[in-house]
Amino acid sequence: MSATYGAPRTPRDYLESRVTTASPADLQQMLLDGAVRFARQANAVWDDETKSVEVYQLLSRVLDILETLTAGVTASTDPIAEQLEEQYAFLYREFAVVHLDRDQAKFEKALELLEYERDTWRMGCERAKGGPAAPAPPAAPQPAASSPRTPIAPVELPPIEGGFSVQA
Repeated sequence: MSATYGAPRTPRDYLESRVTTASPADLQQMLLDGAVRFARQANAVWDDETKSVEVYQLLSRVLDILETLTAGVTASTDPIAEQLEEQYAFLYREFAVVHLDRDQAKFEKALELLEYERDTWRMGCERAKGGPAAPAPPAAPQPAASSPRTPIAPVELPPIEGGFSVQA
């Protein structure tokens, strides 16, 4: 870390400390939180034509995070990891379409799915750590009837023992 003893700590120092000491499951949660945060920031300035570059950059960050999440589970042959890979790849495709087409309706659906994924992961982590059983998130949003894609199914996560890498 760049801060020395007694020197003021910056938010960057705090984040670096959190990342270097986090478990793989917590890193996954941090990535999902970041993707949701950037997507919400893009949503906040979506209608402002003067901020179209900012929207593009924020959506690019969401795509980068989703790519990292997908890469983190790709090498595993575990059925849960394979299901996560499919879910992250689906989210990536949805946000890629939004990124290219700037379709607000698709964006809102993709953001809703991303938030659902993040909330489900958080509940699984809490359950794995023996925390209180959180209430189930609302039912996963269903895509429009004309959409040929299938929705992301909720995943029942087993306790995390060995974990997996989220490194690219």
